Amino acid sequence: MGSKPKYDRTFVEDHLSQYGYKLKSEYKTAGTPMLVECANGHIYQTRFQNFYHRKTRCKVCQGLGNYNTKEELIRKLKENNCEYVDHYRDPKIKRTIVKYICSCGGLGESRIDRFLLGERCTECYAERMRTSRKKGKLERMEKLISKSSKEEQ
Repeated sequence: MGSKPKYDRTFVEDHLSQYGYKLKSEYKTAGTPMLVECANGHIYQTRFQNFYHRKTRCKVCQGLGNYNTKEELIRKLKENNCEYVDHYRDPKIKRTIVKYICSCGGLGESRIDRFLLGERCTECYAERMRTSRKKGKLERMEKLISKSSKEEQ
């Protein structure tokens, strides 16, 4: 004879509602994946044991990624002066890859989390490297000049 589950559907729904969340799929056990909707309407997959014990919440609302809708991707790109082209799921790394036209006009392709950390197209990357190298050279030259002027005095 099987034992009664520790958390039944009513308990789970009540607990989720205390935090403004709704159960959007079937509930089986605390360790089984289920769909949950946060107060802002983001739907994501979690396990009740993670929600209850580890206090995991909506990653989108926490700013941790997992942009599930095309509209959210487009909004984030526009906020960074980029234009959405396409996106796809890379099965090797299990991440969403976004193709976009960068603010500089170059074609970019990167993971959305890396884009949000500042990664841009190869043209912007190359320009950033050129700029940082020039800056480094200037700083080294200024140090040498100031060092030699101090030695002369």
